[in-house]
Amino acid sequence: LRYITNKPDLDNYAAAVGTRFGITKGGGERIDLDAMVNVALVPEAVGLRAVGYYRRADGFVDLPTLGLSEADVERNYGGRLLLQAKLGADTTLLGSFYYQRTDVENSNEVIETANINPATVRSPFSDELRIFNLTLEHDFGFGTVTATGSKYTRETFYTFDVSQFVPGSGRVNQPAETDATTAELRFASNFQGPFQTIFGVFYEKRDRMSSSYGGFTGSDGKPIEPAVLFFDTESEQYVRNKAAFANVTFDVTDRLQIEGGIRFFKSRRRDEGRLFRDPFGRPPGEDPTQRARSSGNVKRLQVSYDFTDDILGYATFSEGFREGGPNAPALLGNYPLSFGPDFVKNFEAGLKTQLFDKQLTLNGSAYYMKWDDIQVSQTDPTGAFAYTINAGKARLIGFELEGSVRPRALPGFHANFSTRISGQELTEDNPLAVGPAGDPNAGRKGDRIPGTSAFSANLGVQQSFPLGALSGYVRGDISYTGKARTTFNPADPIARSYGDYTLVNLRAGVEQGGWSAALYVQNLFDVRKPTGWTVQNVAGLPDLIRITLPRQIGITARYQF
Repeated sequence: LRYITNKPDLDNYAAAVGTRFGITKGGGERIDLDAMVNVALVPEAVGLRAVGYYRRADGFVDLPTLGLSEADVERNYGGRLLLQAKLGADTTLLGSFYYQRTDVENSNEVIETANINPATVRSPFSDELRIFNLTLEHDFGFGTVTATGSKYTRETFYTFDVSQFVPGSGRVNQPAETDATTAELRFASNFQGPFQTIFGVFYEKRDRMSSSYGGFTGSDGKPIEPAVLFFDTESEQYVRNKAAFANVTFDVTDRLQIEGGIRFFKSRRRDEGRLFRDPFGRPPGEDPTQRARSSGNVKRLQVSYDFTDDILGYATFSEGFREGGPNAPALLGNYPLSFGPDFVKNFEAGLKTQLFDKQLTLNGSAYYMKWDDIQVSQTDPTGAFAYTINAGKARLIGFELEGSVRPRALPGFHANFSTRISGQELTEDNPLAVGPAGDPNAGRKGDRIPGTSAFSANLGVQQSFPLGALSGYVRGDISYTGKARTTFNPADPIARSYGDYTLVNLRAGVEQGGWSAALYVQNLFDVRKPTGWTVQNVAGLPDLIRITLPRQIGITARYQF
């Protein structure tokens, strides 16, 4: 997903403030604050836009073994600052800084029957992100050259309850810091005539330093001080990515357009690490350096045709990939030292329409995807450490339909809807399932891919109306998420089904001039269903799930000036 934020307005002053306050059933309060200001520092030449936000949400998951209620409190705050300057009639420089900090006091995983977490340790999480970017654009008339560079730093702190692997209560802490620098240079044409092109080059340098250490915890669920460690390791990861890309568009007629593109990529990765202490008997020392390389290209071809001014048809072939890499060194058992990239080929055809004088918008598409060399996560014999293999092929077939209705016969009425019907299954056996000693649950041809559902849909209906001197509206949204399962084989002892639920949200509000306010209810019927499932394949330990958020009632307000 690519988020494109508003750029500074070089001519006008603007500002806005907003707030949200809600109460969650079985939990506490939620409060959101946000503000924006835009200033034309030098009219028509220099503009500044600043955005800030803060969110605090009380938890709804209890930790009874430690005597804690609503333990999963979350705080999130950050903002962005953008400064744009026109260096000439055809040259623009944009500088930006993004910051975000997230702190969660404890995991929100619960058992199947109640909103409690059975752990005897606390599992906090924190994430701090900074992004600096400079983008220079120059318009030559026949096209625009864009040079952009970014500096990215991210610091995370994950914790995991590992009491099932050690004698007593213990957790593993994983602090990590990622530093990345990216640069891109591209040209986008503005030629006279039917031919247009975009081409450029890309470079990424990404380094990640991390450690993982496990220690015992006291009766309060916090680490014992001074630390008593049963596991201690550190690692460094160095990634270098290079790419060159080109895209061309040709208008065969005023209605028929052909577009094609290709991206060449090359990736190198090196992992280094050291093991200081291990509960599974692995000898301490310097780990062997792991290296992985991958290269190739992905292509795209699209043909589109305007049947009328309101009906567009298209057919697309496109490819995508994920980079490969080395596995963590010194794992127990037999495992590959590295894994390669996996690739997807997508064939899609669809229509985009505006019908009945734009009262009905209807877009639909059908697709067929081939997924090769799938990257699959496995665990070593201890059950505590993961590695990745390339395993098998799959196909994904689906149909998507979305639209909106604004009938003139019903002033103020608006409805939007979407639906997806799809199938995701293996087209060959997973290598781990092959042979006389093959694992019957590793995934065989025809098995549905875990974590996928065959159907989902949503519908939103809104009615606006005058309310004295104000403008009012009421809105309802309903969404359905289909059933998924945790394993390939439904007969697998650790197979679980989840999903298959419907959520309803309501909202009613008023607005006038620059201000607006609304009352809302999320999850009106307080549906409690799993959205994800972690199977604890250890005797005596209950499965942990993530669930739909409980019903929340609240109010929002916003003022623009």
